[in-house]
Amino acid sequence: MGGRWITIMFLLALTASAVEAARIHGTVYNIELDPVKNARVEINTEPKQAYIATDGSYSFTVPNGEYKLAARIIRNGTTTAYAAEEITVQADGDYVLDLIVFPEFTEEEILVSAEEIDLDEVQFGDVPSPWPRLLLVVGIFALLLGGRYAWKKRTSTLAPKMPPVEAVAQPVELPATEKDYSAEILEFIRRQGGRTTQKDIRKSSPLSEAKISLIVAELEHKGLIEKIKKGRGNIIVLK
Repeated sequence: MGGRWITIMFLLALTASAVEAARIHGTVYNIELDPVKNARVEINTEPKQAYIATDGSYSFTVPNGEYKLAARIIRNGTTTAYAAEEITVQADGDYVLDLIVFPEFTEEEILVSAEEIDLDEVQFGDVPSPWPRLLLVVGIFALLLGGRYAWKKRTSTLAPKMPPVEAVAQPVELPATEKDYSAEILEFIRRQGGRTTQKDIRKSSPLSEAKISLIVAELEHKGLIEKIKKGRGNIIVLK
């Protein structure tokens, strides 16, 4: 009785695993998209599975996971064509993955193929020369530049030549009212014995302090008086 239950549970486990498994299948093609016979297809399950696709078709049953499939064409113990693809199985069902194998070349075969190419027989076709277009652009630029030069020369010839204007220096004179006050200030200094302060001049004149300063500076510039700085004021001396 106990052995029967063990057998039933084992069969149920096999059935459950079969239900949860997925099927990856496809066909191996060459670069001309013809099915390749006797290709060896491998998948990196645990343990690894291998399949000889006698008619070009292969099939694997796998659980969920990420896998890498590789197909090889082996001739005389050497891989002559190869392909590899990755696939992710997330649920049970059918997954179709076709593999296209590409030829595997050795380094010697690549060198021999390169040496067999005769560069003298390779025709590159007629390559258009850029010189005609470049010369055309240069010619147009030269015409524009020459036209601009001729126009500037013509306009400069037609324009009347004006004599140069000479700047005439005009003496800067004080207004008449300030001239009169200059004389009055000089007369005031004489009455003070030829020596006074700028503050006293300001008191004796109706002009503002700024006007007095301008007139004093002008008289000093003409050499009629001498201004001596003393403290915060100025002493004015008649020359």
